[in-house]
Amino acid sequence: MYDLILSGIRSSYAENHLGDFFYSTALAHKPKLTVELGSFMGYSSLHIAAALRDNKDTESEFHLIDLWDKYPYRHCSMETIVQNFKKNELLSLPHCKCSFINEDVFEADSNYLSSTIDLLHIDISNDGQSLQHCLNRWHEKLNTGGILLFEGGSEERDRIDWMIEYEKKSIRSFAESAWFRDHYEAVTIQPFPSLTFARKIK
Repeated sequence: MYDLILSGIRSSYAENHLGDFFYSTALAHKPKLTVELGSFMGYSSLHIAAALRDNKDTESEFHLIDLWDKYPYRHCSMETIVQNFKKNELLSLPHCKCSFINEDVFEADSNYLSSTIDLLHIDISNDGQSLQHCLNRWHEKLNTGGILLFEGGSEERDRIDWMIEYEKKSIRSFAESAWFRDHYEAVTIQPFPSLTFARKIK
């Protein structure tokens, strides 16, 4: 079982201990290539990396893609997340290479071949439109049968202040769209901020 040093690491996932779900998902599915779009300080990333560390029989790679300092809203430096990995002894794993990539997630998809990603996590100030835009680019990169996780999906998450103020498209409307239901089997874990777990079916 994992034991992580999380003091000082801010994340909306932390309040309801959703890190346990990230760990369990990566541990059970044994992904060979995991990509996280939007890592911030590394709360979800550290739980995923701990599972990849514990999957000793699986050679894997973990790519963390974020703008870090270049992101105009809540952000941290890349050095912050690297140090969080280092203090948890997850930076240099013998069977899992972790790569920190400073790039726009809406451009980084060009670096990946189709059907090469086994686990994809999206946390980019999600709203329904940004998720659709993101998956327009990344859907084909995920293996059929691969796992997609994204922040949000509950009614409570769709009603947070900035979603209302800026009239953002709800995440639920995206998750209930014909396109998404045609391509994914999904369930949303409700504790705030909520987390949608989906399996790609085509």
